[in-house]
Amino acid sequence: MENNINIKKVWQDSDLLQLSIIASAEFVLVKQLCYIEKNTLRLIGEKIKQYSYDFKENCYVQFGELKGNYTPGFSLDFLAAHYSGNVKIEVDMEIDDNDEWKHRCRFYVNS
Repeated sequence: MENNINIKKVWQDSDLLQLSIIASAEFVLVKQLCYIEKNTLRLIGEKIKQYSYDFKENCYVQFGELKGNYTPGFSLDFLAAHYSGNVKIEVDMEIDDNDEWKHRCRFYVNS
């Protein structure tokens, strides 16, 4: 399976967006929906953009809440780049298989 993260806007209502996230690595494929405010998404984008200029330290971004009685959330932790320029991204996504938000899937995507 190919290492990939695909984030796509499904719909927007004023400042609220619904995102579809599909992340895959060698042993896993996870799909999740997430709701986020437009301004928060812009701030996350700026943080990732800053990381792209100096990737010697991790860059952690979170979409929504990961715990508690909220709509599903997920996070991306861009690790410091390997000397070759490759970056591992630790992905943490919810598995929507119960009403208690107990199960999550955490894995690396290589880029």
